Amino acid sequence: MFQALGNFIVVLNSNFIISFCLGDFDADGDLDLALTSLNSFRSDLHFYRNEGNGAFNLYASFNQSDGTLLRLGDLDSDGDLDIITPKSLIPFPDIAGLILFLNDGLGNFTNASTLFPNFCCPPYHGETISYWALTVNDYNNDGNTDISTGGSMSSLTFPCTCNLTQIFKNLGPGAFGIVDISPSIYSPYSISEDINGDGYVDLIESPGHLYINNNLTFSLSSYPGLGGNILTADFESDGDMDIAEQYSSGNKLNVYKNNSAGAFTSYSSKSTTFGGDGFSSGDFDSDGDIDIASSSGQVGRLAIFINGFSSSICSITGATNIPINSMDNLYISSVPSGFWNISNYNNTNASIASGQNNDSVKINAGSAGGHFVLYYNGPDSCGNLVILCTKHVFVDDPLPVELASFNSSINQRNVTLNWITASEENNSGFDIEQSNVKGQTSNDWKKIGFVQGHGTVTTSTNYTYEDRNLSSGKYKYRLKQMDYNGNFKYYDLQNEVVIGIPDKFSLSQNYPNPFNPKTKINYDIAKDGIVMIKIFDNSGREASMLVNEFRQAGYYAEEFNATNLSSGVYFYKLVAGSFVAVRKMVLLK
Repeated sequence: MFQALGNFIVVLNSNFIISFCLGDFDADGDLDLALTSLNSFRSDLHFYRNEGNGAFNLYASFNQSDGTLLRLGDLDSDGDLDIITPKSLIPFPDIAGLILFLNDGLGNFTNASTLFPNFCCPPYHGETISYWALTVNDYNNDGNTDISTGGSMSSLTFPCTCNLTQIFKNLGPGAFGIVDISPSIYSPYSISEDINGDGYVDLIESPGHLYINNNLTFSLSSYPGLGGNILTADFESDGDMDIAEQYSSGNKLNVYKNNSAGAFTSYSSKSTTFGGDGFSSGDFDSDGDIDIASSSGQVGRLAIFINGFSSSICSITGATNIPINSMDNLYISSVPSGFWNISNYNNTNASIASGQNNDSVKINAGSAGGHFVLYYNGPDSCGNLVILCTKHVFVDDPLPVELASFNSSINQRNVTLNWITASEENNSGFDIEQSNVKGQTSNDWKKIGFVQGHGTVTTSTNYTYEDRNLSSGKYKYRLKQMDYNGNFKYYDLQNEVVIGIPDKFSLSQNYPNPFNPKTKINYDIAKDGIVMIKIFDNSGREASMLVNEFRQAGYYAEEFNATNLSSGVYFYKLVAGSFVAVRKMVLLK
């Protein structure tokens, strides 16, 4: 709960701020800041490092960024956060590109490369490109972050004006190729989301345009939008993504419900006195559904729109995969007093066998493979008859991998994952994903490894993966199984993995050793207290202070960068309370 309005601390001062974004650029566990600010007729890009107490210090700046948009993403697939933003280029200031600022993992950014759209006007001096939309996402499920852009191009040399929306496909570390999307519109807002549930991220551009993605092949669809700020969330609690739109000019808030296949109809419309650009969603009244927050064009005004879709959360239990010709497959709704219907897709001919007007129903799979959607209908809290929840069911769509078991074991700060497949079909392999649990929940998944599959086998296969040198804390793990056609399915480890605190102090040998110019030092702290690690040269003179701060008991790793040191033998010394340890390392340049 927020109280005492006005008691805010100013953590930094800058010129007029155009845009900003937050991310842990230097991988130290806190949020750093990137922003663009107006400087005369130019906007500059600045990076601020968080000192850990909410104070930000400027440490890098770049001139002549367009600055109206900033987006974060791992653009070179090295595990850290990079930045992309429009930039005007010299000696052609009227031809705009998208410039990549790549992170070295420690928060140091390099003005690496510039991406140019495909010209829809003749590429001569005199063209003007303006970007209005910019998103980053993995549009083809290859593990690399792609970029989508929307903009307009006009020519002073030729009578030419056009709008363009394009995907910059990530071809590898920092290399991109263009995928054209057409036709395009002028759209000040865009967002990416898997709208039709096929596993590929689609692109929404306001007003009313939806680009359905099938592995970088886009088809134009629509929703009845008016042209405002947009966001997506499961407002109906039925398992698919709906669209909310804040129409600033008309002071309206519209919600469009998804039929689970990417087709939208208007569900709710509110006339408001609010017309600002701030737009967000969340469960503000803790009733289990998603509400909407909307800012006002007036200073100090914020509206919360409480979702009255249903007084209780609806869910359907039952099998997601059923075989052809199977009978009486049972599905149960968590909400009473409703009725069922079914929609078949492709050649599927599943049917309701019994219980259509009860909270449970039996389904006959039919004689053809494919999939169907099961709908449970009932009144919302306002008495309107709506779809309360849905479930997608696949007929004779055998999982490419039948997982027999998935478990873990712990050895100090190392976790070993073991899983067994009973059979495999067209199995490319498994991405191993980890989530660091902070507080009660965590959905911040990151890929930490890959294990090759065995293609198609009918016998049992054992797999293992080791996640080493973890810090103290709680972790979740899951497997992303992928076939050679790009299809995938997640398997979650049922238990959380807990890495405790060490029972004694220790200092490990750095790795790699010899090194140039970076190496990692692992150490264990058995009790809370001040920890100090110093680097000394061969004569005993202090060369660097690596750590000098309070640390809680746990497992730690520090990266030492010896860029400014010459080749030779060095020593690193750990002091923690009464514990003292020294080890030798060799720098070879």
